[in-house]
Amino acid sequence: MTNSRDCGLPDITVIVLNWNGKRFLGRCLTALLQTTYPTDRFNVIVADNASTDGSPAWVRERFPGVRVLDNGGNLGFGKGNNRAIQANGSPFVALLNSDTAVQADWLRRLIDPMLADRKLGATTAKLVYMNDYAPLALRCETFSPQAETGSPDERTLGVQVYAAHVREGSDAWDREVRLLNGFYAPERDAAGHVIHWTGERAVLGVPAARAESRSRTLELMLAAWRPDNRPVRVAITCGGQTVYAGAAAAVPGKVCVPLLPWVGHHARPLLQSAGSCILPDGSGLDRGTQVEHGHVYPSWDDGRYDADPDVFHFNGAACLLRREMLEAVGLFDERFFMYYEDMDLAWRARAQGWQIRYVPQARVRHVHSGSAGEWSPLFTYNVDLNRLLMLLKNAPWRLALQQLRRYAAETVWNAAQAGGGLLMRRPGGGAHWRRLWIRAKVCARLLALAPGVLASRRAIRKRRTVSQDEIERWLVPAEDDVG
Repeated sequence: MTNSRDCGLPDITVIVLNWNGKRFLGRCLTALLQTTYPTDRFNVIVADNASTDGSPAWVRERFPGVRVLDNGGNLGFGKGNNRAIQANGSPFVALLNSDTAVQADWLRRLIDPMLADRKLGATTAKLVYMNDYAPLALRCETFSPQAETGSPDERTLGVQVYAAHVREGSDAWDREVRLLNGFYAPERDAAGHVIHWTGERAVLGVPAARAESRSRTLELMLAAWRPDNRPVRVAITCGGQTVYAGAAAAVPGKVCVPLLPWVGHHARPLLQSAGSCILPDGSGLDRGTQVEHGHVYPSWDDGRYDADPDVFHFNGAACLLRREMLEAVGLFDERFFMYYEDMDLAWRARAQGWQIRYVPQARVRHVHSGSAGEWSPLFTYNVDLNRLLMLLKNAPWRLALQQLRRYAAETVWNAAQAGGGLLMRRPGGGAHWRRLWIRAKVCARLLALAPGVLASRRAIRKRRTVSQDEIERWLVPAEDDVG
């Protein structure tokens, strides 16, 4: 770090929101305290949402220069960050997730555009997944359910992936494998297990080895259901070289693929977010990702997203906010427990003419969904609820009502599927009931919050300085902004 009272840089408070993130905080705070921003111009607050893993005391002991703010309960992302924003007076506040690791110059990179342009209310960093990944291609024979069984299912299916992990060394430490391409949306088998069907070719991302790792194995749980129970040939390759050749049966079985050191030579950084955009249905999507068959796939960090355009909204996992903007448009909406609160705030900021810029030189590594778990029931409930709340609060009536009607229709269809499965005793009916339960909770909560959200909508419209047409120009198809 540098120490200078003469550099003219403003004070910045960095807020790290924490909930049981002790396993992440050592890496996060160590990297953060190596930031090349004047030490007398930035300070760090760990805002703790009533963690039970001992992390507040651990931070106080290991990082005595870091202030720990006890929020007194699990307040969620918006309310937890609001408490820390209100607890300091810095003209700029940076937000960081606890499962991040910043590059040393990240803060200077984020502040420079803000100092040059007072219309910038926020800058957002480039988020790259914490691990580099080596792509492994899985190929197999396929079948058509429609052609072979008369099913209405028109897909071309390969194998079912039940689980995928990398096991390293004798301590049996598991590391996540990412689905990079060629998978259909997750579904449940007759026993209720979550599975991912592949097509003819799918790509798995295998995390790079730890420095001390001596032996690594890719462990897959695969099955290949066919009407005649025939075995299905499977091959896995990396860089054109075969690392596994075998067969999968109708019954799930474990496949162990030794990962030789040369596999790690193919590992590359994966981009998680290059700023965020808004889609025509009001969903948010990270630039640098694409949606296919119900999956959101990342892209390689290969330079395609190294320009610095204005974007619709910032990513709350690593961003810098101008206090003047926050005072004008308000803090995070505390009705949003987690997810979409950053997009809601950005929408309000844009309605008052503030700009938001993506800064690719501000590079931050991120685990992603380190607290909630991607597509867990908690994740799904909050994403569904908060998207609808955000639209009801900010979007044109046409879009808001369209999405509310769509969600209601899908919920009725889900109820019919669940009831039909119960009457006909069809396998896999539990998945429909679980989804219906989440949707029912979303609808109940939405109705309870609607009066207050509508009052907020009226207040936002009174303070608007930008036309609705200008904001609607940000509504773009995914391929126009993220492909």
